Formats: sequence, structure tokens, C-alpha cells
Amino acid sequence: MPGFYHEKCWRLKVGQAVRLSIGTRGGSVHRGCGVQRSRPGPVAAPACGFYFRYSEKRMGKPVTLLEQLCGHAMSFGAQSFETERTDGRQRAFAQIDGARTRIANFEDSGTDARELRANLCAAAQKPVRTVIGGKVYILHVRILRVHIGESPCADRFDVTIDPAPKPDPTVAPPFTARQGQYLAFIYNYTKIHQCPPAESDLERYFRVSPPAIHDMIKTLERNGLIERTPGKARSIRLLVQPKHLPRLG
Repeated sequence: MPGFYHEKCWRLKVGQAVRLSIGTRGGSVHRGCGVQRSRPGPVAAPACGFYFRYSEKRMGKPVTLLEQLCGHAMSFGAQSFETERTDGRQRAFAQIDGARTRIANFEDSGTDARELRANLCAAAQKPVRTVIGGKVYILHVRILRVHIGESPCADRFDVTIDPAPKPDPTVAPPFTARQGQYLAFIYNYTKIHQCPPAESDLERYFRVSPPAIHDMIKTLERNGLIERTPGKARSIRLLVQPKHLPRLG
């Protein structure tokens, strides 16, 4: 699990259910405990030498470590952060309450650090479209420094989290034929029942597995074709004008 933490302590309150683990900052000791927390970001207790890390089980397309780190940064109100490799560690820093604050710390040779660097290099070539807290964002990554050695590689990055532009309702958005059928079903179901469908309704109609339905919903949301309210059932809202939808087959 990612070594996310923040150098302030937050009280745990009833809220979002997550898996929480406790580990040393070196990542060698950890244990799990089930709790509920209102803040989406991990909680730190630097005074005792431990920090809290969390993971959420998700179906469909896996969320990258870069996307998780962006969600963590935004939980503290940051819209950007930097990462750098120094002293055998891969660290991330964000401006929080006017101070440059460390929000992640990985062992440089570890799996998480390697995954994060791969995510950053890929995003530097092509911005990443993702959903955080029910809203669509574009992740822009710039390479700030390249280490020159036997194997030259980027070792410092700047990450900016920008809201995705809203689609123009007068223009038909691009989507595949299969996606169009899902959009048409959402429209017709909502019109008939006066409420959006649940994923189980889509599962019964299209006769596919729950992970396949969830993956499609995440894709439609990421592409700006629908939007949802996190944690609320039957909250799908269609963002495509009915005139742009195909006939439900």
C-alpha cells in the first residue's frame, strides 16, 4: 500500500468506511484495523513514529498510484504537488496551509516508487483524465529535472490537477456504440422510473457481470458523459443531450 501521510494529526470521525493500516515510516511494520473516517486522506501521527495508510477495493479499471496521490493531495486542499528523488527516497510535497508539506514518502527501490515514476513518465507524455470525488480532472505532469548518469532518468516532477472542461451541450460527444447503448438505457430508465438506474439494473438489462458494469460506469464518468454523487445510490446524471443519443436496441 502507498506510503501516504501528512505531517499533521487529524481526529477520526464517523464517515467513509476504509481499510486502514498502521506502519512505520520505513514501511517494514504494519497491521490492519477497520475504522471509519470522514476525511479521504490518510492520517499521520508523527510523534509516535507511525503513520496511517489506506486502500479501497475497487472493481473495474485499477486506479493508478498517481491518481491515488492526487486524491490524497486534494483532500488537503492542494491542486498541485511536486515529487523528487533524494537520499534513497521518493517524496511528494504540496503547499498546505501556506507551508511546503510532505504528503508521501517511498523507499526509492520499492515497488510503489517504481510504479509512481512509471505513472509520472507516462502522464508527462499524455495527460491523464481521472475522476476524484465525483468530478473529472486532467492531470498534467512536467519533468523538472533529469538525472544524468549511466541510465539518465527524470527524478523530479511537477503535477497539476485541473478540472476537466465541461462538454458543449450543442455538440454530440464522441462515444462508442456500446457506450451509446448504456447512455440510452440510463436516459430511458430515468424517464420511465423518475429516478436513475442502479448498477444492478444495468447488470440485468445488459446481462454482464458487476465488474463489467462498474468499469463501464467509471469510463462514462471519466469521459464526461455522466456524473455521480460519491457515496449516494442511484445518483447517475446524464450529461449528453437526448438528441445525441442512439435508439435503445
